[in-house]
Amino acid sequence: MPPPPAWLRGALLAAVLVLVGCDSTTSSSSSPNPANAVYVCNQASATVSVIDPATQSIVETVDLTAHGFSPGAKPHHVVVEPDGSAWYVSLIGENTVAKFNARNERMGTVAFESPGMLSLHPRTNLLYAGHTMSLPDVPSTIAVIDRSEMTPVAVPLSVPIDRPHGMTVSPTGAYAYSSSLTTNRIVAINTETQEVQPPVTLPGSRQRYVQFDIAPDGRTAFVTGQVAGQVQVLDLQSPTAPMLADSVAVGAAPWHPQLSADGSTLYFGSKATNTVYALNTSTLDTTVLRGPGLAQPHGSTLSGDGRFLYVSNNNQNGTYDAPDGAGTVVAINPRTQSIATVIEVGQNPTGINSRWRP
Repeated sequence: MPPPPAWLRGALLAAVLVLVGCDSTTSSSSSPNPANAVYVCNQASATVSVIDPATQSIVETVDLTAHGFSPGAKPHHVVVEPDGSAWYVSLIGENTVAKFNARNERMGTVAFESPGMLSLHPRTNLLYAGHTMSLPDVPSTIAVIDRSEMTPVAVPLSVPIDRPHGMTVSPTGAYAYSSSLTTNRIVAINTETQEVQPPVTLPGSRQRYVQFDIAPDGRTAFVTGQVAGQVQVLDLQSPTAPMLADSVAVGAAPWHPQLSADGSTLYFGSKATNTVYALNTSTLDTTVLRGPGLAQPHGSTLSGDGRFLYVSNNNQNGTYDAPDGAGTVVAINPRTQSIATVIEVGQNPTGINSRWRP
């Protein structure tokens, strides 16, 4: 039997490569999401809302059940490629981290037990994942994922802290950091070797660290403490040994922090007081923002151009009157520190993100 013609051999090879390199290609969008789109996880709805900052409206609602996940997928946190070409979401109920492209096509998954916070490395293809705080018995591990191939770089890293939840990679790219929900312990991970450094125990009352953000120069970190109602300022001049530089009393249950691009202001919601704080990182003075739509503020992110701060709100306390128990995303103008728009999304919105580090 003669061999197939060259054009057919090429077509067959392309088909094999597609099948090997891709996961599901079910699409939710006929056109790509805006490059500076904001993504919000609706944890109780098994959906991800895609918001266009140009119109302050939802342009797509990605139904995770249409991509092979269960109604109990529980999307928790999301991170976005710097160019907006792909986004990654932790699915607590699926023990999975999933990747989607800008057309909301499922591109790959990596298994990881009860994933929570995610963080992208700024210069390599690495993606780091910690665990959710909603489950008390989680392993003391961190996932390290090649986000291009959506494959584990190695077995999950064992870290010497209980309930590793807070997860961020320094803007310098040299170290990733995770924090404990049980004790005031933080651990650094060398992102080149994946070597886990000895843990550091910080002084003071129990914090129950939620999440970090790190200044652009990598020398200062800010971490929110749920039970203490504090933001702690950490000196990272010795990057493997964070030191407590200061503590700032804020509203109860401060949640995911977000630094402005120049590092001058730290934004975060106070979940228990339905407010958003703006912390001047030089003076440590705070301004408190109140207004409609703020109802258990959870995640914070700036749009790619820095014009708006977006805050997701669980609204499980019914503070905001929305149909079917919907949560909200509140768009705040950082210049005027006023609410610009309230966008109703799915139930129990949690993690929210736009392009990483504009």
